[in-house]
Amino acid sequence: MTTLPVELEREIFEICALSQLTIIPKLVLVAKRVKEWVEPLLYKTILLGVDLPGAPSLPYDIVPVVISHRPPAFFHAAVRHLLAFTPHYPARELEMILRHCTGIENLWIFNTDEKLMPLVESLPLKRLYAAFKPVASPMFSHLTHLQLGVNLDENMDSVQAFIAALPALTHLSLSFDMFENEGVVFAMIHRILESSPSMLVLIIFDNATITWAQEVPPQLRHDVRFVLMPHRHFVVDWHAGVQRGRDYWTDAESFIAKRRTREIDPLKCLWP
Repeated sequence: MTTLPVELEREIFEICALSQLTIIPKLVLVAKRVKEWVEPLLYKTILLGVDLPGAPSLPYDIVPVVISHRPPAFFHAAVRHLLAFTPHYPARELEMILRHCTGIENLWIFNTDEKLMPLVESLPLKRLYAAFKPVASPMFSHLTHLQLGVNLDENMDSVQAFIAALPALTHLSLSFDMFENEGVVFAMIHRILESSPSMLVLIIFDNATITWAQEVPPQLRHDVRFVLMPHRHFVVDWHAGVQRGRDYWTDAESFIAKRRTREIDPLKCLWP
């Protein structure tokens, strides 16, 4: 019987594991070396409080056991993407995960508890999806992609100041729910784009995008970086981006590229 080179054997098992994450618990039983190869892949993306087909979710009641049975360095090295739907997940277990998973680069978190903010701020985040919370000190210096859920009564100057303090930001999306004062939002968007030449994509999400599109002022309509999109299932979209590299960011990038080349009307800001 021919023995495969270790590098090739590892590649085969990793491809198998990544093609269907739910079979990893079975693969780790094959051999010790296989467990060392594929178990970190099971924790590369963690979902908390949500169930998606084909995506392993970590129930809160096993979190202490899972963490206590592995060295701290394991989770720092393994976990890169975390989605936490906080209404369905206890704060104590979420805090435990954030304390151990210190290498997270991509975080989707619903309604962040104030007590958790220091842990969130300490992460080496490149992508963040969260509700807006004004802060006084600069943070997230490596953040390139940001989605903010903005409340109706939020001060737009505070939102703009928060965004201006992010030096690496190139992709921004703001999510509104039935926001009626489009003029205030459009003025803020224009100021952000004018002062941020490194900004590549700026998206507004709302359920009334057709109405918004009719009110877009000329200076924004001529800036191809500005895109209006209807709300979508953000949890599903986030996971698709992690797994396949296709999400609303890539949709917007393709849309903007077509406007730049005039494949579509460059003044068309409503996707698709």
